Amino acid sequence: MANHLVLYSTNTQLAYAINEIFYKGIHWVCCSPYFSTASVPEFIPKPAPSSCPCHIYQRFMEDIRGADRHSEKIKENKTGLMRGADAKLVEGVIDQAQYKTVSGMVDAATGRAFAPLLYVIPWSTVEKVVRTRATDSWANPSVPEYEITHLRRDCFDVANLCSMFPA
Repeated sequence: MANHLVLYSTNTQLAYAINEIFYKGIHWVCCSPYFSTASVPEFIPKPAPSSCPCHIYQRFMEDIRGADRHSEKIKENKTGLMRGADAKLVEGVIDQAQYKTVSGMVDAATGRAFAPLLYVIPWSTVEKVVRTRATDSWANPSVPEYEITHLRRDCFDVANLCSMFPA
């Protein structure tokens, strides 16, 4: 696996809050060594929009700005949050009452709860826990994708770029 200086991941404010409150500040992320396709060196394949942190960020902002009640991105986020809650319940990280609370939060969430946050993850803080995803899950078969299943909060910074993409 190649070493990179920084990895980037876009997540929602709701996901961040659930991870901080219920999962002891442990986050699960898919990440990329490039924030946007513009930062990929020439002649290197570019990440697909569905795995590009900048594109994902912009997509959430567009859907929030447009008050899109049929947003596929928001539906995907809700599904992922519930899949995570299911796993945390099985692992014993949360109990049934906490699971019910998380489920209620996800069900009730609208609009701004899905405002995006950019996680900036120094490679040096995660080099022992970052993994290359299975190639069949890469959005572009020529561009590796990474995941961190137990990202501690002290291993990344959070940027809120909403001022750049106002709702």
